[in-house]
Amino acid sequence: MLRKHLLILLLMGLGLPFLNTNHPSLAQDNTITIGMIDVPVRLDPAIADDFTTWEVLSHLYTGLTRHVSGTNDYELALATDYQISEDGMTHTFTLPDNATFADGTPITAETFANSINRVITLDRSGAGIMRNVVEQVTATNPTTLEFTLFEPVPYFKALVSLPPFFAVHPNDFPADDINREPTQLIGNGPYTLTSWAVGSYINLSANPDYQFGEPARTENIHIQGYATSEDLRLALVNGNVDVAWRDVILADAVTTAAQDENISLISIPSARMWYFYINSDTRFEESSDPPVRHAIMTVLDRQRVVDSYFSGLTTPAYSLVPSSLEAYTPLWDSVPDSEQAEQILEDAGYRINQRNNIIVQIQSSQTAYGDAYTRAITGMRRDFIFLRMNITIQTNNDAVTFMDALQEGRYQAAVFAWTPVVLHPDAYLRPLLHSESRIANWGGYAQPEIDTALDEARAAPDLASQTEFYQEAQALIQDEYQLAPLWQDTVSVLYRSDIQGVTIEPTYFLHYDLLERQ
Repeated sequence: MLRKHLLILLLMGLGLPFLNTNHPSLAQDNTITIGMIDVPVRLDPAIADDFTTWEVLSHLYTGLTRHVSGTNDYELALATDYQISEDGMTHTFTLPDNATFADGTPITAETFANSINRVITLDRSGAGIMRNVVEQVTATNPTTLEFTLFEPVPYFKALVSLPPFFAVHPNDFPADDINREPTQLIGNGPYTLTSWAVGSYINLSANPDYQFGEPARTENIHIQGYATSEDLRLALVNGNVDVAWRDVILADAVTTAAQDENISLISIPSARMWYFYINSDTRFEESSDPPVRHAIMTVLDRQRVVDSYFSGLTTPAYSLVPSSLEAYTPLWDSVPDSEQAEQILEDAGYRINQRNNIIVQIQSSQTAYGDAYTRAITGMRRDFIFLRMNITIQTNNDAVTFMDALQEGRYQAAVFAWTPVVLHPDAYLRPLLHSESRIANWGGYAQPEIDTALDEARAAPDLASQTEFYQEAQALIQDEYQLAPLWQDTVSVLYRSDIQGVTIEPTYFLHYDLLERQ
C-alpha cells in the first residue's frame, strides 16, 4: 500500500493541455470557476485513487462519515449511529430509513454493501484503501451495515468517509465492470453532475434536495483544466478563474498574492511529510556504521531549507507525524550541530583526513516531486559540508523507478515524501516502520519492538493509550538514525478577493460547497 499511495501523490499534478470554449462568465454570481491542472479523468469509485477525483466525488455523494473541517475528527454524515466491537474488529453503522439519491431512489444498508462489495470484487485501484482491511461487509437489515475487519484499524471511521466506501446508484455502475466515463451520476451529495468533458472540465449544480447537511452556497461550480502551473496562475491573474487550486508553484503563488491586491493566498500545513532515509544494510559499508548515520542526521538544517526554498510556508519537522496529531513527539534535533557531529565521528575513530573515503549517495526524483522540491533536496548539500564526507545527491530518477528502488532497499540514502489518505498516526507510522512494510524490511530497520508498539497501539482502547505506543515506536527508530523527518509540506490555494468561504484541508481537499461570491 505504501507504493500505491506514494505513487498517487507523487504523480498527481501532471497535466495535459485542456480547452473548453464554453467557459462560463465570471460575472455570474451563481457560478464560481475553479482552475486546476489535474481535472479527473475517471469518476468510478472502483478506480478512484487520487485526492482530486475523491474531492469531486465527495461533493457528488455523501458517505457514512465526513471530515470535520479544521480538525482531525470525523463525524457521522449519512449514518445516524456508529458502534465498534470491544476487539475493534466489527464496525456497525445505522442508516436513516428515509435516505435517498437525488432521483428519490432509496439508499439502504444493502445499497452500501453492494457498492462496497463491487469495489472489493473488481479489485482495481479504488480497492487499495480497503484491501487487507475489510474482510466482509453485509447489510444485516435495511438500516444496519456491518463491517468485519481483518485486524483493528483505529482510523476506520475516517476511512469510510472516502469515495470507495460510498453508496452509488444501482443504475450508474454495473456490478461486474468498470464505468470509467459515466454519462450520468445520480448522487446524494451537495452537488449534482451536469456536464463533464473527460480531463478538460466538470460542471456541477447545487442539489436542491440535499438531505445530509447545509446546502451549497453557490449554485454552479465550474472546474476548468489547464496545461501548466503557469497557465493556471495567469488564468487567475487575468480573471478567467476565481480560484487557482492546488497546482500553482508555491513561490509563484506567494509572489502573485503579494503583487496583486485582487488575489489572496491561503496556505496551511498539509498531510504530506518529507523524510530522510539511510539504509543500514552491510552492502553499504559506510552507512551501515551507526556513528556515520548519527553524524549525518545531526547536521540536518531543516529551518534553513524551509526558509530558503519554501518562503517559510512549509514546517520544519522533528517528529515522524505532523504536530497537529496527539502522537507528535519532537525527538529529532531542532538545531544542527556540526561540532557534535565532528565529535561523534572522532569518538568512533574517524579522522578528518579519512572522512572523504566515506561515500554516501542520496537519491530522490525530480519527475516525482518537481523542480521546486528538487532544488530544496539538492540544497541540503550545504548541511553536509562540515562532515568532510563524499556525499552526493542524485535526483534524476524517474518516479516509478525511484519508488521501486526505495522500497526494495536498493538506495543507500534517499529523500522522499509520504501522504496518508487520512490524518492519523497509524496511517503514517505503520507504512513507514512496521515490518509488514517493504521499506522498513529492506532498509534494515524493521524491529520486533517497533511492531509490538504499533500493534499494541491498534489494540489500545483510547487515544491516550494509543499515543504512548506511537511515541514509543518513534523513539525506537530515532535511536537507529535511519529514518528522520525533514519538513511538513504545505497546501495552498490562490483566489480572487471577491470569493469568500475558501476552506482547504491538509488532505488536499477544497470545500466547493462553502464557496460564494461576495
